[in-house]
Amino acid sequence: MAELDLLLYRKNSPARTESLKDKIRQGLQYMTDQEIRRKLVAILHADIVGYSRLMGDDEIATIQTLNSYRALISDLIEKQNGRLLDFIGDNFLAEFGSVVNAVECGAEIQESIKLKNDELPEHRKMMFRIGINLGDVIEESGRIYGDGVNIAARLETLSEAGGICVSRPVHDQVRNKLPFNYDYIGAQNVKNISEPVYAYKVRLESQAEAFAKITSQMPIYSKPRRNESLAVLPFVNLSKEPEQESFADGLTDDIITDLSKIPGLLVISHNSVFSYKGKSVKVQQIGLDLGVRYILEGSVRKISSRVRINAQFIDIETDNHLWAERYDGHIDDVFTLQDQITRKIVSALTEQLTPVEQKRSIPLKIDNTAAIEALMRGEDHLLRFTPDDVTQAISCFNRAVEFDPENGRAYAALAFTYMEGANQGWLQSLGVSYFEARLRPHYYLNLAMQSPTSLAYLVLSKLKLYRRQYAEAIEDCKQAMILDPNNPMCHSYMGIVYTFAGWPMEAMGFHRRAMRLDTENVALYLYQWGLAHFYMGQIEEAVTIMERARDKNPEIRVYAAILASAYAQLGKKEDAVEAINNYYKTWLVLPTLRRAMYFWPFKDHEVEQRFAKGLLEATVSGEPDGYYKVQQDQKLTGDEIRGLISGKTMTGFYPWNERQEWIDRTLDGKAVIRGGKNGETVLDQGQSYIEGDMLFDQWENRTTGLKIGGPVYRNPEGTSEQKDEYLMFTDFAFLPMSPA
Repeated sequence: MAELDLLLYRKNSPARTESLKDKIRQGLQYMTDQEIRRKLVAILHADIVGYSRLMGDDEIATIQTLNSYRALISDLIEKQNGRLLDFIGDNFLAEFGSVVNAVECGAEIQESIKLKNDELPEHRKMMFRIGINLGDVIEESGRIYGDGVNIAARLETLSEAGGICVSRPVHDQVRNKLPFNYDYIGAQNVKNISEPVYAYKVRLESQAEAFAKITSQMPIYSKPRRNESLAVLPFVNLSKEPEQESFADGLTDDIITDLSKIPGLLVISHNSVFSYKGKSVKVQQIGLDLGVRYILEGSVRKISSRVRINAQFIDIETDNHLWAERYDGHIDDVFTLQDQITRKIVSALTEQLTPVEQKRSIPLKIDNTAAIEALMRGEDHLLRFTPDDVTQAISCFNRAVEFDPENGRAYAALAFTYMEGANQGWLQSLGVSYFEARLRPHYYLNLAMQSPTSLAYLVLSKLKLYRRQYAEAIEDCKQAMILDPNNPMCHSYMGIVYTFAGWPMEAMGFHRRAMRLDTENVALYLYQWGLAHFYMGQIEEAVTIMERARDKNPEIRVYAAILASAYAQLGKKEDAVEAINNYYKTWLVLPTLRRAMYFWPFKDHEVEQRFAKGLLEATVSGEPDGYYKVQQDQKLTGDEIRGLISGKTMTGFYPWNERQEWIDRTLDGKAVIRGGKNGETVLDQGQSYIEGDMLFDQWENRTTGLKIGGPVYRNPEGTSEQKDEYLMFTDFAFLPMSPA
């Protein structure tokens, strides 16, 4: 204490010196006697976005708004049993004994601030960002310190205005306790924290609210009661000419399509009812098999240019013929006759049904019987979903196009067949290379969209799903369902997109309806239903359902990847290896984890990680984090893409052969691909386009003049050495790249 005595003596009188020495001794004794208190708490850190601008615009108004919000925030923190530690200037800090309380409080703060901001003009709105962490802190004199606080502050900087960002420990505690979804944004390197912080953004709308928002513009279909269900049996061809068979089948198919547009009426699909064609089965038995209340059956007799249609409408439960009619007319008036039949059915169901929708789908050219016959035979083969049937389907669709070069439905069917055939690895059946099989859907889709059908929109939806454009994929499914609401494939695809986008529970309803509409080909729908269970972590249920699907159609191999991962998570290593070997049959060469993961566009990174871990345990080669993760908040805008590539050279390893390539793009969009050891060989040339927030390339040889592209994302885990600082996701591959 000698140095302290000397210092105090020089500065103060003797009496004051002794008084100060006593106080210092007491303080030192207090610090010695009291241990530093540590505790584990949930820390909430928040700040105001654009606070300096608000103050610069109007200091008094900003302070008045801030004081109002401060009182509101303080009350909400107290309500959730938290403690407000600091509220200085544009940021505040609070602690909670419960992680659930902390996240609930953050959500309530953002919701309350949003409501109050609605009362303010746009330039005066005050937006907060919130970061929440669970960590160990030091408490002293009512304040807290330590990395736990620092991480919360860094998480806040990762949040969007009006949003919340949480650490992995917080996410793990609340994920099953609160009605929110979470977007994993990966390992984040933040200032003054030595280890990466694994972070999640909270989707503040509940799952139910988010689902309602997406489906708000979809056509509303009330769940059909049994007395609102109908099957249209194949009309019998009574003509002497066998070639008129396709005329009768086409009429049946068009009536099914028209009736499918009636809201609230469940109409069994073409494929299910045509399984009874040519068979002697009582209509009562058919009604029981298909689970419907009503049956429409009839016959067609065509002589020269005249046609006679007989139809009868039967109530299965009472065995009553509600009506029977005969329609005579000229072949040119066949659509009128068809409309008369449809209106008659609607009239018979007036008490149960809403008025008929006026919007009609694009009809088949019913006078081109050869095209109709080929198309319908192809669709029958396609829905059976086996390699041999795919071969037959393509042959039929090509014949349909030969007979009718403007048949948009046939072009859409070809696009769909090549796309799904490539996904299943049925290249031998397709008769083309994998790369060509991925390109052909684009070629046929361009033709199909000149007169779009529901199938064309389904192809568009699947292509966008591979690009990780979830909202856009859902919109295309909506369009498909508006055109053909009782098409089982529409419901099947909507279920797939909803599952990958993060709504597996809602997806199940679509898969159940698909199975209800198509009782003959349930294997595909069962696999997709199992995928939804897998997404929700219900692994045993997923395995049970997918085993049923496998038994019904062992040729559907692509979903064996999900089954393999599920087996591995249940500890069934031998079953997992057997399933993954089945999946390998869809590949020409054994895939690495990175290449395999491209085809499974899980938006939820935790589910994606769980799936990848299962694949590794099932012997897929790769490292746990050795695959590319798309982070939606890292998506580049069109201007950012332009700044990255225009007038510059990008380089990366081409995914098909893992060889380095260089792409030179001029300011006016001309592009050249170079390869070789140092990029000395010109491989291809073409044009690059930026459309919206996507990059498209049109190569003369590689894409045969087709425009192929997609969004570009920053890759926070990429490096210049690996040439993967950016990721372009097209609908048939990911393309890593870095500035050269």
